[in-house]
Amino acid sequence: MGFYLSLSSTHRGDRERVPGGWCARALYRIGGMTTCWETKKDKKVNKETAFIRNGSKLLEKLVDIWDGKCNSIRRFSATELKKATNNYDPRKLLTTDSFYKLYKGFLQGRAVSVKKFKHGDKEYEYCFNDIVYASKMSAHKSFVKLLGCCLETQIPILVFEYVGNRTLSDCLWGSEEAHCRPLLWIPRSKIAMDMANAVAFLHAAFAKPIVYRNMKPTNILLDDNHEAKLSDFSYSISIPKGESHVSDVVKGTLGLIAPEYVITGNFKEKLDVFNFGVILLMLLSGQTLYDRSRPAEEILLLHHVKKCVEDDRLNKIIDSTIIAEGAWPGKEQQLQAFAALALRCISLKSLKEEDRPSMIDVSKELRKIHQLSNSNWFMTYWTNWWKSKDLRTAALLQIFIRYECLIAVCMLRPYVGNVVKMCQHDSSRGKLLDNRRVVICSVDVIFGLSFVLVFSMVVCDLQTGLGVINIGTIYVSVYSKQCSVVRSAILAD
Repeated sequence: MGFYLSLSSTHRGDRERVPGGWCARALYRIGGMTTCWETKKDKKVNKETAFIRNGSKLLEKLVDIWDGKCNSIRRFSATELKKATNNYDPRKLLTTDSFYKLYKGFLQGRAVSVKKFKHGDKEYEYCFNDIVYASKMSAHKSFVKLLGCCLETQIPILVFEYVGNRTLSDCLWGSEEAHCRPLLWIPRSKIAMDMANAVAFLHAAFAKPIVYRNMKPTNILLDDNHEAKLSDFSYSISIPKGESHVSDVVKGTLGLIAPEYVITGNFKEKLDVFNFGVILLMLLSGQTLYDRSRPAEEILLLHHVKKCVEDDRLNKIIDSTIIAEGAWPGKEQQLQAFAALALRCISLKSLKEEDRPSMIDVSKELRKIHQLSNSNWFMTYWTNWWKSKDLRTAALLQIFIRYECLIAVCMLRPYVGNVVKMCQHDSSRGKLLDNRRVVICSVDVIFGLSFVLVFSMVVCDLQTGLGVINIGTIYVSVYSKQCSVVRSAILAD
C-alpha cells in the first residue's frame, strides 16, 4: 500500500493514513539533505581539483618565464570575490573585452578591479599570461598592480588595484560623461611619456625582453587626474636569452600590428614601437583607428596620416581640442616634434623596422617634449594670470580658502603673533623645564593682517583684500584660541 501526502481531509480513513504521509515527508527531507550534502561535497572536490590544476599551471609558467622567481601572489577564495562584487552584479561591470569582463568590487573596504575571463582554452592561456607578467610589474608606477588571484575556479579570477572606470578610449571617443574633462595637450603628452616608460621597462629591465603586443586605447586606464596605467598582459611574450626574436601566432588588432609581422610571425621589440607610434597618432589627432567617414583609401588611420604627409597637410590631423585650448611659445614646435616621432615609430616611408627608434629613445624624446610643454605652458599661464583680474582674484581666494589661509597662518606666523619658546624635555626628571610660554602679540597680529591686505590690494583690488582680511581674522582668532589652550595645558603640567 502506497504512502499518501495529503493530510487535509478530516475523514477517519484519511486520518488513519497520516503516519504513512508523515514518513514520506520525512524520507523526502532526508533525501534532500543527502543530495544537498553530496552537492556541497562535489563543489568542494571541484574547487580542490581546480586549485591543484591551476596551481600546477601557474608554477610551470613562473618557472618558464621567470625561472621560478617572482613576487608573492595573494590567494583569494571564490566566495570572497562573489561577495566583493555582489555576485558579479552587472551594475558593477566596468568594461567588457573579447576575452574577459572587469568588475568593480570591495575587499576589506578597499576598491578593487576583479577580472573574470570567459571560458575557453585560449582564455585559459591568456589568464595565466596576465598573472605571470603582471606579478612582476607591481613595483612600476605605470602598470596596474596585481593584488592576487583565485585558483578555485575553472579559469582563475584576477584581482587588481582599482584605477578608475575610464580608459584612454573613453576620454577620446567615449560618452559625454567621460568627456566632462577634455583631454588637453599636456595630459596627452604626459600619458604618452608614461606609456613609453612602461614599454621601455618591459624591453630593457629583464634578462628576457618582453614584447607587450597589445597596446591599444582600451588597455590604458586613467584616473581622475589623467594619470595613466597600462593593463592586460594577455598577449605578452618573452624573447628567449640569446635570441633576437620569437615566433608565435599573430595576435592583436589590424592596423596596430606592423605589416611585416603579419607576414613572418616573428616578434621583436620593434613590434611594440610600431604599435606605440599608432597610439601617438591617436593622441595627436583624436581620431579612431578606423573611420568610414574618410575616403575609402584613408579609412585606416595609418593610411590617412600617410596621405596627409604626402600632401603636406599634417596640421590638418591635429585634434580640435588641442587647437581650441590656445597657443603658447613653442607649442607648434612640440606638436611637430610629437608628430615626427610618431612617424618615425611607424617608419611610414620605408616600413622597415631598422628605421624605427628603440622604446628607450622614444621615451627620452617624449620626456623632452613633455618637459618643454610644461615649462612653456607655465610661463604663458603666469602671464595671462597677471593680465586677468578675475584669474588673480580666483587664485588668491583659492590660496586663502582652499588651503586654509596657508600664507596668513603658516608662512606669516612670525607676523601673526605666534611667539613660542619651545619647551625642552628633561629626560632625567621626566618633566618640562620652566622656560615655557606661549605669547599672542596683538601688534604682530595687526602687522600680519596689514601685510595680507596690502598684498591682496597689489594682486587684485581693495574689495578682494578686505574679503581676504575677514577670512584671515577668523583664522587668526581660531589660531589664538588654540595657542591659549596649549599654554594652559603646559602651565597646568
